[in-house]
Formats: sequence, C-alpha cells, structure tokens
Amino acid sequence: MGKRQAKKTVGWSKLCIGAAVSTGVYLSGILLIAFLAVEGIFALEKMDVILAVWVMVAAFCGSLPMLKIKVAPPLLACLAQSVLFMILILTASYLFWEGPVWSNGNIALLLCVLAGGLLPGILWSRGGRKKKMRGW
Repeated sequence: MGKRQAKKTVGWSKLCIGAAVSTGVYLSGILLIAFLAVEGIFALEKMDVILAVWVMVAAFCGSLPMLKIKVAPPLLACLAQSVLFMILILTASYLFWEGPVWSNGNIALLLCVLAGGLLPGILWSRGGRKKKMRGW
C-alpha cells in the first residue's frame, strides 16, 4: 500500500539510550583499566585520575544522542542524561556494595560525570542565530 516509514525515536527515550551508552562505555572501560592495572601497565597511584578521565569519556559518549532532541535545549538534555548516569552509578553502589564511600575521589568522580555530560551540550549548542519564521 504505502511506503513504510522508519520509526523515529521519541525525544526523551533518547535519555535511556544515552544512559545505556554511558553505562556500556563505563563498564567496558572499567574492565580494560582493571586488566591493565593487573598487568602492571597503570600504576595504582594514578587510578583515580584514570577513572575520572574514563568516566568523563563515558558521560560524553552518552550525551551525544541527546543533542538531537528537539524538545529541550542541548545543554538541558545533556544535563539530564549526565544526572541519570550519576543516579545509575549511585544506585549500583547501593545495590552491589554497602553504599558509596563519600571521599574526595568519589565526589570528584561524580563531578566528572557532570562535566563530561555537559561538554557536548556546551560545544554543540544551537545558540546564536535564530531561523526566520516564514509568514503567510
């Protein structure tokens, strides 16, 4: 009959896609970092810095799908995704361990999640020129 139309992803369902991407990148990076630490390639004293950089990369990768949301500004959408990713990390720490350790390193890790998640929103925001609305 008619042509098939590809299903488009609803605006805020990309929030779940971004959180899944962030979680996948984060977990694969944790496995890689643990393997390289066991092999002796990374010094144990530098693990906080390496984990902070990796969590920023994971939050950055998860925020990229949020740039295509038309419902909210990119900065707000990326902030929502990074907060959701932070909630996932905190929930996992409460479920699988006795809870997060509120040390300076872990608080810095959560701030790195926010910074990495907001970076795409800042770099690729649609600010500046506005499109002209065409009248009748």
